[in-house]
Amino acid sequence: MLLVTQLTVERDDAGCFWSDGVAKTVFGDGTVVVANFRQQPYKYNGQLIPARDFIIKKVK
Repeated sequence: MLLVTQLTVERDDAGCFWSDGVAKTVFGDGTVVVANFRQQPYKYNGQLIPARDFIIKKVK
């Protein structure tokens, strides 16, 4: 069975994007931080972020 859930995405005044417990921030030098505050893993661009963890990527 496939469960489909609608996601709510918001952007705050600092430019951070939020989606149901996941936050993405892009810094001026291209560094991207994606934080998963959820209790379950989250897949971002094909990379799995464990529950309550984050990734840092340098984007050129």
